Amino acid sequence: MSSDIKNDRRKYYRMHFKNQKNGRAEFVFPDESRVRARLLDVGGGGLRCAVPREEKNIPAINTYFDRIYVFSTLFGNPLIFSGIVRRQKALSGRQGIELGVEFSAVLSNIHEINEEKELIRNRNKSKELNRNFFIARLQQSQPYTKVRDVQRRVERRTDLHYNFHDIAFGLPPEERWWFYCVIDSLKNTGQNFQKGLLVEYLDLCRKGTAKFQQT
Repeated sequence: MSSDIKNDRRKYYRMHFKNQKNGRAEFVFPDESRVRARLLDVGGGGLRCAVPREEKNIPAINTYFDRIYVFSTLFGNPLIFSGIVRRQKALSGRQGIELGVEFSAVLSNIHEINEEKELIRNRNKSKELNRNFFIARLQQSQPYTKVRDVQRRVERRTDLHYNFHDIAFGLPPEERWWFYCVIDSLKNTGQNFQKGLLVEYLDLCRKGTAKFQQT
């Protein structure tokens, strides 16, 4: 196992997926052919997935992909990465071949933030931040996956992310997408069922607000 995968497990909480209905990954080869895999877990630095044993084109170790798609109802829109296969091992029974993937870049725009003047003013006013404040903000935000109207669902997702822009802006650009994924997952499944992910959310909130809490 590569040191990068090991470090990712220490640094980030991992979202786990029980079956293909909950999440899947797709690897896109240069000829545009694709290999689908069942998503096992995903974190800020990579993912684990399982490819069926009968798949003829199983990605080999150290194979680089320009595009890797991650699909889950938890995230609303597909996530897009480039990355490298760092680990491969056979799972028991019919579970398939497990792949450990290290992300090299985030290609989806979920992490992009515009630094607006109003956002800066609001961020500078937020000096009394604590655990209860972060949890209250999460609870007051609205989930979106059960909204039937597509346009309304997109608007609610945008509003949800905008409510956390001030915190996300304080995070490194490569971690912002992960912060939004954590929020999406907590809002769309319920924080009571993901206590480990709630801790990850609080840690990211503290990290994102550390600079202006000291001002």
